Amino acid sequence: MTPASLQRTAILIIAVAVIGLTQQLRAQENAASAIASRMAENSEKLRTYTFKQTAQVYFKGELKKTMVSQVHFDSEGKRVAVPLQVTPAEDTEQRRGRIGRRIVEQKKEEMKDYIERLTGLMGQYLPPTSDRIKAAVPRAQFTQGTGTAEATLPDYLKAGDSMTISLDTAAKRITQLRVKSSLDSDPVSIVVNFSRLPDGTNYPAATTVKSEAKEIELRISTSDYQPQPR
Repeated sequence: MTPASLQRTAILIIAVAVIGLTQQLRAQENAASAIASRMAENSEKLRTYTFKQTAQVYFKGELKKTMVSQVHFDSEGKRVAVPLQVTPAEDTEQRRGRIGRRIVEQKKEEMKDYIERLTGLMGQYLPPTSDRIKAAVPRAQFTQGTGTAEATLPDYLKAGDSMTISLDTAAKRITQLRVKSSLDSDPVSIVVNFSRLPDGTNYPAATTVKSEAKEIELRISTSDYQPQPR
């Protein structure tokens, strides 16, 4: 083969590769746009409902607090949670001395602050925004099975994190969302399992947030969805 032939062959190979990558990127962009569009539509539907939310705080596997709220969305679409019941765990530290109780109270405040920041971190990921989904497309990995598909979006919110969206392709709905992130360099995982209302609206039935380093786990469930009075 002459040098000119080799050059033409190399150019052809590069051209085919570029076309293939372009088609793959276009397909990924279309898939991401479809996911983002469906999530935006679903979020709008959810705002027309009121529901109960139960949040439980676990420390070292032991239930420490349960909070029940009634949630609705105001006229501007902002989420409003009205506390209905707060049940703290039984206080087992009453027999400690004054210094011991002071140390326990300090640890409780530290844990309260960490949980608030953990909840804040969760709020930055949930619900996912269409802009961030589309921005992560060039780095996304798509896999497909029988009736299922997954989109993994690395560096979704910050460097080193990832969000994986699982889909039921037949029903055209999201079934699960998984996040790997960090707080104060501690690894944090967020898992959301979705269920479906009678009208087809997807809702986050169960959410789990874990910080293995701090041995803290938040379990959040929602139920009793009712249309909001107009």
